[in-house]
Amino acid sequence: MTKEKFGFYRYVAVSILTLGLGACFSGQALALDVTPPVIKATVNGTLGAGGWYTSNVSVTWAVSDAESAITSKSGCGNKSVTTDTSGITYTCRATSSGGTASQSVTIKRDTTPPLATITIPASGATYTQNQAIKASYSCTDSPSGVATCAGTVANGANIDVSTAGTKSFTVKASDQAGNLTNTSISYTVGSAPVASVNGTHLFAWNDLGMHCADSDFSIFTLLPPFNDLNAQLVVNGKLINPTTNPGYKLTYNSKADATGSVNTSSQYKTNFWNYDQALFGVNLTPDVGLTGNPTPSYTPAPLTWDATYNWFEASGIPITPIDDNMNANYFPMIKVKALDSSGKVIASSTAVLPVSSEINCNTCHASVTGSAAAKPAAGWVNLAPNSEEDWRLNILRLHDQKNVGATYTTLLTQKGYGTSLETSARNNGKPVLCDSCHNSNALAVWGIKGMPGVVSNMTAAMHNRHANVTLPGASQTLNSIATRDSCYNCHPGKKTQCLRGAMGNAVDTNGKHTMECQACHGSMTTVGNKAREGWFDMPTCQSCHHDGTRETVAINPDGTFKSWADTRFASNPDTPAKGWTLFRYSKGHSNVQCEACHNSTHAEFTDKPSANGNQVNDNRAAINAQGYAAAIRECTVCHTTMPNTVTGGPHGMHNLGQTWISSHQGASKATCNSCHGTTSSGSPLAVIKISKTFNIGELGTKTFAANERVTCWSCHNGPNP
Repeated sequence: MTKEKFGFYRYVAVSILTLGLGACFSGQALALDVTPPVIKATVNGTLGAGGWYTSNVSVTWAVSDAESAITSKSGCGNKSVTTDTSGITYTCRATSSGGTASQSVTIKRDTTPPLATITIPASGATYTQNQAIKASYSCTDSPSGVATCAGTVANGANIDVSTAGTKSFTVKASDQAGNLTNTSISYTVGSAPVASVNGTHLFAWNDLGMHCADSDFSIFTLLPPFNDLNAQLVVNGKLINPTTNPGYKLTYNSKADATGSVNTSSQYKTNFWNYDQALFGVNLTPDVGLTGNPTPSYTPAPLTWDATYNWFEASGIPITPIDDNMNANYFPMIKVKALDSSGKVIASSTAVLPVSSEINCNTCHASVTGSAAAKPAAGWVNLAPNSEEDWRLNILRLHDQKNVGATYTTLLTQKGYGTSLETSARNNGKPVLCDSCHNSNALAVWGIKGMPGVVSNMTAAMHNRHANVTLPGASQTLNSIATRDSCYNCHPGKKTQCLRGAMGNAVDTNGKHTMECQACHGSMTTVGNKAREGWFDMPTCQSCHHDGTRETVAINPDGTFKSWADTRFASNPDTPAKGWTLFRYSKGHSNVQCEACHNSTHAEFTDKPSANGNQVNDNRAAINAQGYAAAIRECTVCHTTMPNTVTGGPHGMHNLGQTWISSHQGASKATCNSCHGTTSSGSPLAVIKISKTFNIGELGTKTFAANERVTCWSCHNGPNP
């Protein structure tokens, strides 16, 4: 190779090498990525305490790589957290030429405030002034957990019962996320036991725990507004009979309750007086009922003497569950006053005239949304959805369909309904009184009786027809449901608490009702037995109360009522008529009516009111009489001095004062067992309702706490309970 050629090739090689290295170092021909993607999470939401979010949370991701393209991603989509969680983790992964990266975030969400449950004082409960009542409450929270839980007083400390009146109790709680709750209930403190004023006391009560009245009378009616008030007067320890003690008069008038609710008129709250002539054949003055008694107002109205039952009464009072502010009040209060011959008020009491218009059949009988089994063959009426006229007309249409025939047409003609109940109400302006054909003892005692040719009375017709009904969306028939939920589909009710007294409110350790409607009345098929007399074939008091024992079921499997030999707690046999033994007509100690001391059936006085029922107005009469809510048992309510008796009180009771402690040694053990039981733990009948202190001789004093069971061993040495 010549020198020139070698030089030329050397020049070319160096030039090529120089160009390649230059391109490499300048980055124009080759780039290396050694850094994985950058991942950033953005969390949006309200951040509370401890890293917990207290709102909905959204998570978004930003993924980038400045040196090379992202070749794959997973889990990097937008996320939303809309339910509470103790921790949910989201992870975003991304890959580029520089490698793989991942980023995770954990979201804790708690938007629900803690739950504060107040057990004592119970909502609506009545306690006695200076009674020792220890607060009991608790707080729970999920998912973050309770941070603080504090009540008006510490758990286990005594609540405020220093003065009489309505009081509130509050529990404030927070959770770990910072959510707050503030739960309050009200309770009543009654005055300390009151002494009798010259042995004068007025008892006043409604005969039933709840009266029903239709809320519309333009189509048909089962029950008109019709409430019954009874009263008895004791003067100088003696029950007054105006036949032999003339000059005494009783009146009733409206009274505002503790909430300020008052009911002084009914005529603008119902259309009853628009249809009284068409339904009952009478043209009543507005605010006057079928028996001539008026709705309570600020003007006192009289009660009359009924010698048959030895009480003053005002029957058929037409009151509605709407107060003067047009708010619902199912427990309107009235005041009853007793006047002597000079017109001086010598005693007064409060009473409740409970009333509900909660009866509503639209669950099954409303057009479109009702039960397929209840749909008339001619189709739904299809008025305004869920309107009262709609479901009422559907019922009449179905009734016409199921009873079509010559006999039915003849009966309708006799009653003035033409050939169709639906047409009568819808086109002819004559609404239907169901009780004019199907006899109901609720109205029959007032002369409104059914047709002799109609076999099924109202009670049998309603209960038999519906016993095997399954409500839309349910799996059991009404007859198969063994709780009050079955009855409350038609009877009042879930809101108005027909069953709210001492027996109805009793619960076991799991909070389950110990007695349901079926415990006394049996199943729907039992109640619907055509041979049964509705409103009169009822269990007796002694079906459950006997021999120091409380049964929780009064009825036998065959539908008969339980019977026991012990009559200490018995209602009167053959009362009000032969073969019937009813508490609401029975009388006891000194001929005072049982309901005078215990209050109405289904609404007995109780110191354990229902959490969702209004027992405050019911209990007021007992509190005024003896200072606390319970069946009236203090002797000095009626007697000027404490009687010194061993078995002369109500149900064979001894007196409840110091004299009994000092002189009961002659009492027989068998007599004591009736209330105190046969074991060292005592009986529910021996519970003292108010704190009392007694001198027990050489052993000093003994203080009984409210709701403590009294046994022999409470004072004497003996076995522990």
